[in-house]
Amino acid sequence: MLYRQTFTAVGLSELDVVAPTTGTYVVQVSQTTPLFGRSALITLLKVNSTTKYTSAAGDKGFTQEVAAIAGDIIKITMSSTSADDNASNAVKTSVAITMGNL
Repeated sequence: MLYRQTFTAVGLSELDVVAPTTGTYVVQVSQTTPLFGRSALITLLKVNSTTKYTSAAGDKGFTQEVAAIAGDIIKITMSSTSADDNASNAVKTSVAITMGNL
């Protein structure tokens, strides 16, 4: 099965995706952070409630493979302790989740 879904989130938030079928998914995340100040943005990738990847503070993206069973929840969570990141619309996250050769 071929699968591709893209999402965009503005601000510190969470994205949930339900795996449509069992297999290995590639999760690609790219982020922009405030031009001024210091970013402490951390992004977590979970399948159901199990953490599969945690970014280093201030990273601007990653690519990670995760295994999921149909119906599992793939969750991407953005958080930060920096006031600069918490400003309205300061962080923009683009996510692509794919399975199969597209």
